[in-house]
Amino acid sequence: MIRRPKKRARVRYTGSFFLPSALKTSAVMETHYMKGRINMAKRVYLYAFNNVLRIVDTKFLEGDAISVRDMLRLANWMKDVNPGQVVVYAVDNRPGLYKEFMEAVKTKDFTKHVEFADLISREGILIG
Repeated sequence: MIRRPKKRARVRYTGSFFLPSALKTSAVMETHYMKGRINMAKRVYLYAFNNVLRIVDTKFLEGDAISVRDMLRLANWMKDVNPGQVVVYAVDNRPGLYKEFMEAVKTKDFTKHVEFADLISREGILIG
């Protein structure tokens, strides 16, 4: 009896819209995924805060789309979309960042928003 290898579930790339669509499904981009887990070093998050330190927008760049030009372009787009004064920070992905983000977003406690904004301002860089 000949055993055929099991088909692996294909992980869909959901990166930046700056990346051409031809690269989104290429085998090169799939190498960033290892056993269903995302390679943490290949993703940069951009967080937009308003003047009262609430998160108004979140985007990310992944893989080959991580460049200074693309970060500036995405930050300017986030500022244009959100009315009022908006400050954008870029932060590298790390374990625990998503959990801290979800704690700040789900709760209506103002102190969680301030703590997350302080954490991002210390760990990240100010884009605009």
